[in-house]
Amino acid sequence: MRRRVAIVILSRNLPHAVDRLVSTFRRYDLEETDIYVVEAGTDRDKLSEHHTTWASWDEAMREGLRPARGFNLGVMELIRSGRLQDYDFLFLVRATVQLDGPVVTRLLDQMEAHPQVGIISPCGETWPEQDLVGPDSLRYVWHINHHAWMLRRCFVDLIIDHQGTDHGPIFDGSNFRSYGTDTELIVKGYINDYATALSTACSLREDQELLKTRADLIRTDPYDINARKVFDEGFQWMRRKYGFTTRLQFQEYARLWYDRFFVLHPSLAPYRLLPEEAPVS
Repeated sequence: MRRRVAIVILSRNLPHAVDRLVSTFRRYDLEETDIYVVEAGTDRDKLSEHHTTWASWDEAMREGLRPARGFNLGVMELIRSGRLQDYDFLFLVRATVQLDGPVVTRLLDQMEAHPQVGIISPCGETWPEQDLVGPDSLRYVWHINHHAWMLRRCFVDLIIDHQGTDHGPIFDGSNFRSYGTDTELIVKGYINDYATALSTACSLREDQELLKTRADLIRTDPYDINARKVFDEGFQWMRRKYGFTTRLQFQEYARLWYDRFFVLHPSLAPYRLLPEEAPVS
């Protein structure tokens, strides 16, 4: 039977967080979905009973996979098994995220109403975009963090790397801690005429306390040290790959493709996050 959504949960040593997410999905979003759990370097005694993939090789056990390589592995497993084409959408979510209510079904409703959207994310409860988007709505954006994303599979088909390189099928896995790879995928969307949207029809919250106080549990550096490594490695990757020396330059590059999208689709201008700036005279 064809299923509409493949939910891919990325976790490391967080079986209770995985259980909570799976319980939420099964309560609200079970129909037409399948759930896959990628355990990225998880200790054997902390594997979730729901896990479908366990990255247990030496480097993964020592360093984990982080978002880019972790989600790449989940998608690669769908490709290898021949199951990717069974789905219309992929929902990628990190186990550190908490979701309430029928998130998947609400995002699906918006995806169906907006066929030009290739990526959509729930808006974080504390994100400043909440007020800009408005209640129970969505706006097209040029940057969001990859905490929980729904991707249209036909967009994934356009950009996927079938050669099996180290860069991975979706994200560039050469950027290990993944800072900037989310923006890169958004740019690929706009280049291929697919927008990225932020939705307030549902919301997410990241367990910051877990990240700040239980680095030992998820086998990473303390929060401040890890954040510095994330930024440093991300900036090195941006400079090496694109020649950008600041995050702002990368976001301005994404904004160029974002603005071009509305030139091609003027009828969608009401869904811009911000009104178009008037040209300087």
